[in-house]
Amino acid sequence: MSQTPRYQEIRDDLLARMCDGTYPPGSLLPAEPELAEAYGVSRPTLRQAIQLLADAGYVEKRRRRGTVVRRRKVEQRFMDALMSYGADVEAQGAIPATRVLQARIQGASPEVAEALGIGEGDPVASLMRLRYLDGEPAVLLRTWVPTSVFPGLLGHDFEREGLYDVFAESGLPVETVRRVLEAALPDPVEAELLAIDEGQPCFLFKSVGRAKTGQAVEYSVALYRGDVNTFTVTLTTED
Repeated sequence: MSQTPRYQEIRDDLLARMCDGTYPPGSLLPAEPELAEAYGVSRPTLRQAIQLLADAGYVEKRRRRGTVVRRRKVEQRFMDALMSYGADVEAQGAIPATRVLQARIQGASPEVAEALGIGEGDPVASLMRLRYLDGEPAVLLRTWVPTSVFPGLLGHDFEREGLYDVFAESGLPVETVRRVLEAALPDPVEAELLAIDEGQPCFLFKSVGRAKTGQAVEYSVALYRGDVNTFTVTLTTED
């Protein structure tokens, strides 16, 4: 007779199903009544098994959605080096994708004008993109570029091309970036786009990219889901 508690056996079986793709990252586990009946246990026993998985970070209980299988976090390394989003996540075995939600010319807001060192109301190319990891929304990115620097920017397909690649090909590559990190909660629209609850914490990065001349060529505000992204910073001592 097995000495292993039944709820641990259920946990192990559910974990095995996550690993073999029966319950892939981002999917919902069957409802508690369904699982309890399938395993022939009471709901309290089933909840013990689910709680063990949640404590270990394999699943997340979300209001109004149920129990979601969590994906491993992807390490974002742009804090250490200037590299494209796609190249970074592909190097870690994930599949990136980008959807352009908005691309238009508009007048610079006070915040955008201050970040770019231009006049309020000056024309800027405004891009809003939603980035995916393995088919799941991961980053909501808003970017503003002075049209005086790149007048034909919106003629590019930013679902296929990287912004910094376009800058480099245009002869004005980004040389330095200053990033400011904040903790943030998404608003209702942002939460819907990222497929998360409004109360789920996110990482908010505000970035200003500059060319070798020191001229600001882009200002970006990126909202990263906290449950699928992690960030690494490498520090070295000075002599």
